[in-house]
Amino acid sequence: MVSFSYLSSQIQQVKIGSWSIFLRKINKFLSIFWAIPCVFVMRMMNNFILIRLGTIRSDRIGHFCIDAGIHFINNKENHEDVINWYWLPKKISNKFWKKMVCRNFSIHNWTYYVDYWNKTIPGGMDHIRHSSHFDTGGSRDIFGVLSKGYQNMSFLDNEDNKARNWLKKYGWQDGCKFVCFLVRDSSYLNNDSNINFDLKVYNNNFSFDYHNYRNTDINTYIDAMEWLADNGVWVFRMGKIMAKNIESDNPRIVDYSFLPDKSDFMDIWLFANCTACISTGTGLDMLGVVYNRPMLFLNYIPLSYFISFSGVTHSPKYLVWNKNKELLTWSEYCKHGYLFGDEYDKHGIKVIDLSSDEILMTVKEFWTRLAGDRVEDINSKKDQEKFIEISKQMNDYKKIHGFIHKDTRISTTFLKNNPKWLQ
Repeated sequence: MVSFSYLSSQIQQVKIGSWSIFLRKINKFLSIFWAIPCVFVMRMMNNFILIRLGTIRSDRIGHFCIDAGIHFINNKENHEDVINWYWLPKKISNKFWKKMVCRNFSIHNWTYYVDYWNKTIPGGMDHIRHSSHFDTGGSRDIFGVLSKGYQNMSFLDNEDNKARNWLKKYGWQDGCKFVCFLVRDSSYLNNDSNINFDLKVYNNNFSFDYHNYRNTDINTYIDAMEWLADNGVWVFRMGKIMAKNIESDNPRIVDYSFLPDKSDFMDIWLFANCTACISTGTGLDMLGVVYNRPMLFLNYIPLSYFISFSGVTHSPKYLVWNKNKELLTWSEYCKHGYLFGDEYDKHGIKVIDLSSDEILMTVKEFWTRLAGDRVEDINSKKDQEKFIEISKQMNDYKKIHGFIHKDTRISTTFLKNNPKWLQ
């Protein structure tokens, strides 16, 4: 029997969403007459061919990128007697990535209804194509799919030419190295009407303020950007909606976020083709993981969710006890890796950003290692092993870190500045 609270929630959703929500529910009801027969036919065909149905989360670009990348590689390994059909939610975080996905996957709107009724009617587990988001509670490559050596979704020749011509407008030339810099602030989530509207259908008071502890000041990254630019590297400051401009006149530093001709296409192409990606861990940078770009995550928090499934170098924010001003150890970071900012306050922990000098030194470390000019000593290698070993103490370790990439690491600069951190 349908509960009063369920009916009340449905009415509330219709009130907030108006006709779009109402029509969606009507369409779902009408699909009973054609989608349910499809479910039974599909199940009867199991001995001959397996049809799997699923979706790819598309409202947040990080989930959209990595889930699609993992599915693409997994599908390459399918047997001939397996067919995968997908549907996409209405909220799309990047239209060009949707275009890439649609030309590489079998995407159909009607799949949603067959998928819905297959999940509703008992006995359909074999036909569900789960995403990495379902498996882990977040989009994580816990089986190391992206490290299998397959090439991911390709760009067309005309798309590559279009992107290179765009770059040349700003002075870049063929063969020049370029880095994508993505520094998280509150502007994107707080200004994305699609995301906020959809969530407020379910909670009128919803806010992304709980993420504020992850934000940082772009100005503390400028010294590192200018060091790269002075060494002949082009720097593109990325982001769809950012709070403030970069304060630099260096011609090799391009504040892409505020360009009038930025586009969903260039968002994707730049991250997929950059020499390296330097980020705070905020969504679009997951394209660097999908396309196996060298990655540096600065001020990354919560570090217990470090990107273990890719060769990412991490340098986290400081977590300091209010009572004695001492830095938490890595073991304590693992125990206090909160997703909500107010949890740090409740547990007497202050979150502190890396300084401009620390960011600069970490970028130098990353870049010299990338260039092959850095030799790691035996103590550094032991520190990296200890970092992984201590990680295994955290709750849900296997669920979050089911696969450990051989090149995932904590910054050597961070460890040298904080010699007691691994104790």
